[in-house]
Amino acid sequence: MQNKKQGVRHLVECNCYLPTQKNKAGEKIIFHGFPVFSVIDENDNVVPKTVQCNNCNAIHSVDRICGSKIIVGEEVHLSQIQKEEISLMIPSKLSRILEINKCDLTIWEEVLFCFQEKEWNKRIVIVNEHKNKFNKRVGKVLIIKSSQDFEIELFEIDNFITGIE
Repeated sequence: MQNKKQGVRHLVECNCYLPTQKNKAGEKIIFHGFPVFSVIDENDNVVPKTVQCNNCNAIHSVDRICGSKIIVGEEVHLSQIQKEEISLMIPSKLSRILEINKCDLTIWEEVLFCFQEKEWNKRIVIVNEHKNKFNKRVGKVLIIKSSQDFEIELFEIDNFITGIE
């Protein structure tokens, strides 16, 4: 019996760094990691895809979770799906929810995957913010119940582990 396809959001590391990492003499540079949505096929292999770094625009070939290879000399790949294309493949009300919440491409891709694979009752975090003042993490979860039934649930959790001295 073969497994079912799975979708997963993960980070890929680029060779670039954010401006906050610039000019930190003597400190190890932390390279920029950016979010990617990947599909794992029925044989537990990552379906290869190309993605673009959201900081330096370098093109990466993603063939494993949390890993990629930079494609040197490439600037744009038309084979990359765009939010606008996904918006035409999902219900307009759902597209509007993703737009209002300024969701990145990985969330759009995960929503599309849920529709393509009919993964109903899927919970997708669409907003996740850290509120330092209250040491809380707050956000919104999109619950896709069916092709025409979805809702948003708010959450608030403590941003620390309790019971540690």
